[in-house]
Amino acid sequence: MLLPQADKEADQGPPDLISADLTKGVLTLNIKEARLSDVVVTGNDKTKQEIITRELRGQKDQPVNLKTLNQDLQRVQATGLFANVQHHVERDPENPDKVRLNVHTSEEKSSSVNVGAGYSMSNGPFGTASLNLGNVAGMNRKVSADITLGTKVWGGGLSYYDPWAFGGRTSLGGSVYHRQWDGPYSPETRTGAKVTVGKPLGDAYSSPWRMDLTLDGQRIGIADQYSVSGTGTDYRVSVRPQLTYNTLDNPSMPHEGTRWQLGVEPAWVSGRMLGKADTKIEHHIPLGERFTLSGTAQGGTIIGNAPLYEKFNNAGAGRTLMGWDSDGKLVGQNYAMASVGVNAQIWGPISATAKVTGGDFFDGTDIKPKVGAGAGVNVKIGSFGVLNAGYGVKVYGKEKGDSAGAFHIGFGMPF
Repeated sequence: MLLPQADKEADQGPPDLISADLTKGVLTLNIKEARLSDVVVTGNDKTKQEIITRELRGQKDQPVNLKTLNQDLQRVQATGLFANVQHHVERDPENPDKVRLNVHTSEEKSSSVNVGAGYSMSNGPFGTASLNLGNVAGMNRKVSADITLGTKVWGGGLSYYDPWAFGGRTSLGGSVYHRQWDGPYSPETRTGAKVTVGKPLGDAYSSPWRMDLTLDGQRIGIADQYSVSGTGTDYRVSVRPQLTYNTLDNPSMPHEGTRWQLGVEPAWVSGRMLGKADTKIEHHIPLGERFTLSGTAQGGTIIGNAPLYEKFNNAGAGRTLMGWDSDGKLVGQNYAMASVGVNAQIWGPISATAKVTGGDFFDGTDIKPKVGAGAGVNVKIGSFGVLNAGYGVKVYGKEKGDSAGAFHIGFGMPF
């Protein structure tokens, strides 16, 4: 960025910046590089200034890079704390050889109370209520509490998240929870607590790579014949490192980019050691402004004698096979899935998706491929996720007595 002219200089012209040697035909431009003197932030009534300035890479007395500045301000906007972020670069009246960056923000509502109802194939009808406190202490920390009540499921939890708890954009999250539901084979309860620490790998501002580490402890209640201990009560402790590569332009409704994750999870379950590993990759290609072509592939495996409740099943988020009820009855020590689809933006937060999925949940090598196709509608609900509903039909792999298809309803990600 070049140093802006003062008003007086603009009126008199820039004789010191341009010189010409007409005999040699040489024009000389003397350029003054703009250097930053200060950052002035306004509009942040509740948010502490450091939450904004820590996203800015520009340092005092360093040259101002407009491309970097725009990227930094996009990150400020992406915190979700502000409805609008504007900036203006002006010559510093107290230091004419430098410029001052003025950043004006309009704060967004950061806390909410939500009440809702829904239906899923695995949980039946249910109601939910949640309290979300955002920007706690003006530091972009989040505290939330939720409760779910239904005919097949009930429970609640309390969680905390700080996206920049330590240096280098190191995040810290934790939660305590209790969940109880009627599983496909037995009623099941889980009471536990977990802590997650994560940070970018490489440059804290621009690296697409990230590593997270989660420590999880649970008490599991299930029918005696399905428990490891044989008493109907198991205890589980696990640690899960997860590597992520992410260039998505939008985390909830992506239009372009790639996201890949790989996780491994050694677990101790009532004296039995298990090893779980899973991976998923998704890629999105824009087809104009309104349409997106998306493809995903994912899979996982378990090493060791896993109890039924530890195995992969089709009730997990993002593991739906079109046409098959998401009731957890498709289960296996291993799983492999892939999908391809097109999303169309209809209006505002509403979009429609059509896709084909294929895969199976299986033990050993007993694979019975299943292929389904479906279409549905997505509604983006603020920063809380996506509500989706649709219908899928079985194309291949249907067994005798199976229904022709199934309704699919979920929350958290697109159809």
